[in-house]
Amino acid sequence: MRSRRLSILCLLLSLTPCEGAQPLRTLAEVQALSDEAARAGREVRVEALVLYSDPANTATILHDGTAACFNSLYASGLDPAKFPQAGDRVAVEGFTKLFGVTPHIEARTLTVLGRGVIPEPRPLAADEIYQSLIDVAWIEVPAVVVGVETGGIAFTGACITLRFRMI
Repeated sequence: MRSRRLSILCLLLSLTPCEGAQPLRTLAEVQALSDEAARAGREVRVEALVLYSDPANTATILHDGTAACFNSLYASGLDPAKFPQAGDRVAVEGFTKLFGVTPHIEARTLTVLGRGVIPEPRPLAADEIYQSLIDVAWIEVPAVVVGVETGGIAFTGACITLRFRMI
């Protein structure tokens, strides 16, 4: 029984944002955090555009004009029927977490404000491809299609240079 209480307490503490600091207002501020600062649960209040929506995994990728960021809605209890779609403008309140290679947001609340316009992706230079911030960046990559996997969305044929967007 004691270990169960301790486990629940540890879980609650891990979901509690750090107090006292001013909330982060841009996704660039979230992405600029050190691993330690991201783990500390800094408060975040941001308005952004949904670039990608995955209701099955309670996740979105957001873009606010300064950067893009992964956003988990697991702790929000958001009704799946009200899950935001790509192109929705949203207001998010939550706290930072570190999962994977870059800081992200664990949303407590997410409010759809209306529809927005998905911006043009920025071109990606070849020397940037292995940078960690590219993990969720809204980028455009020039590429040559050389094959396709079963069920894929790429065309097979002569080496055609084309543009595609990836997140």
